[in-house]
Amino acid sequence: VDECQNMSNNCSQICNNTIRSYTCSCIQGYELSSDKLTCVDINECQRFRPCYQVCINTEGSFTCECEQGFELNNNNLTCSVSDPCDFGHNCSQICNYINGSEICSCMKGYALTYGSQTECEDVDECSLNPSPCNQLCTNNDGSCTCSCMNGYRFGSDGWTCDDINECLENNTCSQNANRTNAHGSYCVSA
Repeated sequence: VDECQNMSNNCSQICNNTIRSYTCSCIQGYELSSDKLTCVDINECQRFRPCYQVCINTEGSFTCECEQGFELNNNNLTCSVSDPCDFGHNCSQICNYINGSEICSCMKGYALTYGSQTECEDVDECSLNPSPCNQLCTNNDGSCTCSCMNGYRFGSDGWTCDDINECLENNTCSQNANRTNAHGSYCVSA
């Protein structure tokens, strides 16, 4: 006798015919209760915690949502920071919405102005200790430019200023004179 065909079963969802009997099973998102006949919803949010932020259990399934300032990724499980600050935010450069608050930050080479949470100002890299430059530093908007004093040039590391030995390179002293290189200066005849 096929109990599933003649409706003599008490399964709430799926009936599986077996020899001399039957078993019940459930569609995805449900599980058999202790009576082995009734299917009950699985609360995926509690059992599996599948969502990155907000999980809403639905009948037979679940949906994920994101907190304000985040948007759901294509996998419908995880969230990424969105930029709700695009319209009408108070930040002078970068705005992120984090944990329900508008947070301002600055681009590289800038920092929030002292006492302000919204305005960015240029960082004078030349005044930092240690200086980013070996000898001369010129502050630019958002960065700085390093250079060497007269009589020096950048070494192979591109940062250290090495003395130019004018006695060897320029040969400005007479051949018969004792030549001495003066750091940062020209060849001196002795």
